[in-house]
Amino acid sequence: MEKTEILARVDHTALKSTATWEDIRLLCEEAVEYKTASVCIPPSYLKRARAAFPQLNLCTVIGFPLGYSTTASKVFETKDAVIGSDVKIKAAGGIRTQEAMEAFCQAGCSRIGCSAAIKALCGK
Repeated sequence: MEKTEILARVDHTALKSTATWEDIRLLCEEAVEYKTASVCIPPSYLKRARAAFPQLNLCTVIGFPLGYSTTASKVFETKDAVIGSDVKIKAAGGIRTQEAMEAFCQAGCSRIGCSAAIKALCGK
């Protein structure tokens, strides 16, 4: 497999709490140069990244890294992060019920990070 094939599947990611706009800008520039699938960045940088790099696929995570927030606050964070249907949002952390998963989907999440999904949805 060629490196370019692998890079085309990579979410180039910077989710450290200490990430600055300069870190995010450099990440986006690398993503453009190496043609990664997307950049995964904190929600607070989405609008600025979209304006500076309209050609990039953007994604973010909600409830990361600890997932200690309530479902209601994560749903609010999801709605606040949505800047267009082209941004992919993953809700993560502390999601344990079908109702919570449905709330995140209805709020705009395209992915759910959940270790309890099969148990919650299928009873296994």
